[in-house]
Amino acid sequence: MPLPTSRANLQDRFRPSFEAFVRKEWPLAKQLIETWWKDYKDWERDDTFSAAFYDSRMTSRSWFGKLNTIEDLRPDADRTVSKKGVRGDKKNWKTDPVVTDFDRYGYLRNAGMASLAQRTNPANFYPAPSLNEMSGKYKLGLHDMSVTLLNPNKAIRDQAHSKDNGTIFSFMPLSDPLDQAVFQTLNRTAKSLLRERPELYELVRAYRNSMTRIKLACEHDMGTGFTAVERADRPGYKLSYTIGNVAKVIDDEKTVIRPGGGAVKQVPITPEILKARQDSALDFRAIVTRQVFDHTEIIVAFRQHAGKFPVFAQLNSVDKCFEPYRQHGLPTIDASISDPPPLLVLRQRGG
Repeated sequence: MPLPTSRANLQDRFRPSFEAFVRKEWPLAKQLIETWWKDYKDWERDDTFSAAFYDSRMTSRSWFGKLNTIEDLRPDADRTVSKKGVRGDKKNWKTDPVVTDFDRYGYLRNAGMASLAQRTNPANFYPAPSLNEMSGKYKLGLHDMSVTLLNPNKAIRDQAHSKDNGTIFSFMPLSDPLDQAVFQTLNRTAKSLLRERPELYELVRAYRNSMTRIKLACEHDMGTGFTAVERADRPGYKLSYTIGNVAKVIDDEKTVIRPGGGAVKQVPITPEILKARQDSALDFRAIVTRQVFDHTEIIVAFRQHAGKFPVFAQLNSVDKCFEPYRQHGLPTIDASISDPPPLLVLRQRGG
């Protein structure tokens, strides 16, 4: 059935209590969930570059030709690099005994172009016995990434951190915000009912490993970084890419309402600022409506796409277009496309 129909059928059960519905009518709940997921993946399979771009769902990241970039984030023994959460006491990861789960793998960050393909493999995100049942992403360093949510009213190159001729870009579309919200409800319910309905948790975990999700969103640079966050399921900490102890907010005194006229200032992080970034993730299209900043910033967990995304392309700043990037076997666009793209369906293929 059409995705809006299966989504609405599932959403109707969210009120007054989805947990109560799952407890009482699990077979029907499972049927509604699985139907929505199938229709969602069918919709995702048929998504196109132009449709996502002009629907304010296309994300972009500029690269510098680095296929594999694996960084060791392990701090020196005498250096405190993060915090317990975003507001708690400072933690020295190297010497604190509660972070021994990280002793071998927990500090890796894989941020090369090839890592996007790894992020689209659901198997890389299942629990790993060698990591005390933590997600396999810690072993591979496949953390959330910072990207730009593209404004369809501006050229792509004018929203990038790098506009040099020959710069490599990757493109990956998001789902509709309504489907992002559906997944969040399913995820919260699955965690809440883990002991009562473990089959729901396993179902949703498979979806979590196969659905690109937006975590934080802002109309300007947020000042994100790695933070030690206390685990909810057991003692210890996990590495999280999020806002640290200092956040960036709009400087109203210096901001001019014109393209590129935005200004930011740094302030201590507060629960209200963090919640605002999380709320913006559920209404992410809204961050492109104010055009006073050159680019947005969103934090995304990239996962499997049912179509042929992500794709890579190389900027031709002279002809104002993107050309296929046929190196390293990376997926690319089928032919050169103008910047901004035309209002037509573009085909992608493997490089």
